[in-house]
Amino acid sequence: MAGKLRRWLREAAVFLALLIAIMVVTDVWRAPQPPVPADRARRRRLRRLPRHRYVR
Repeated sequence: MAGKLRRWLREAAVFLALLIAIMVVTDVWRAPQPPVPADRARRRRLRRLPRHRYVR
């Protein structure tokens, strides 16, 4: 009986270690990213329309 209890405890410890590792990896992967600084952000510009040939 003591052998079964030790085995169950060992399996529970391995299961908890795997569960904690998966939780940590998921937290790191899904962590929010800091915003991009304004000076490095891509700025969207409106495309300049081509001028018509006949307009002076």
